[in-house]
Amino acid sequence: MNNETLLQLAFNNVAQANLLTIVSSGKIVLANNAAGKLTGYSKRELLNKSITSVFTTNEISYKKMLRQRDAEGQAIARVKVIKKSGEPLTCEITSAVFTDEDGIKKAITNIAELSQSILKQKEIDTKKHEIVESNIIFSFI
Repeated sequence: MNNETLLQLAFNNVAQANLLTIVSSGKIVLANNAAGKLTGYSKRELLNKSITSVFTTNEISYKKMLRQRDAEGQAIARVKVIKKSGEPLTCEITSAVFTDEDGIKKAITNIAELSQSILKQKEIDTKKHEIVESNIIFSFI
């Protein structure tokens, strides 16, 4: 196998969801298996979409991420991914820009789902709150 084939194989099978887009148009030109699983779209369907149909790009956090990415070459933001079902999914994206061998500016965007970690944090916060409340009540007795 040549290096390009190995790179494509690694990209497709990495556990984290990744999209490769053309910066000027937002067109998705490459999506891995994990991105399809996360969004509910097939890889073929994702290749017919632009980034604006996958992310809620009107969010302030997304717009701020674009400004930072343009200035620094990379950025991180918490945004909503819109699944094929229409369900919004809270995710953290890391996006970095590069220029390919043809001089086309592209971005690779890594997507990490946060829903489960947010739920776990809410459970932890609720338990801590209950402990504090019971300690306050206990101290008044």
